[in-house]
Amino acid sequence: MSKNLSPLFILTLLLLLGSLVGNARFLFSGRASERGSTGLSFSVENYYLSISPTEANPTGNDRIRLTLYLLSSEGRGVPAKTVAINKPIELTIEAVQPQTDINGRAVFDFMASKAGEYYIEATVDGKKVGEGIKLNYR
Repeated sequence: MSKNLSPLFILTLLLLLGSLVGNARFLFSGRASERGSTGLSFSVENYYLSISPTEANPTGNDRIRLTLYLLSSEGRGVPAKTVAINKPIELTIEAVQPQTDINGRAVFDFMASKAGEYYIEATVDGKKVGEGIKLNYR
């Protein structure tokens, strides 16, 4: 392999391998961009989003982790953006890392004490990032 593999290629490869090995779901998208406060353009529709596991027990303790990578229109991670989550009241959220790191990654854990499918959305600077996603508790 070449020593010049792009970080985006490596990230994509790791995410795909993770989906083969583990119980995870990924969404990928790309389009319009917005100028961020860090000087980098971020794209509200250019992101990687994964949840793992794809479903959990509604014990109030079992967690589903949502990881979001916010990317620029060039595919680079956009740091220092606060990600807000819109969620139903029945879900408990732990904001593990609500502000994107140098790679554009933000991390949230969700718990539920009642079985059901719950729809959540992520927003950055008041703009919805991609499509929402369902969390399943059975």
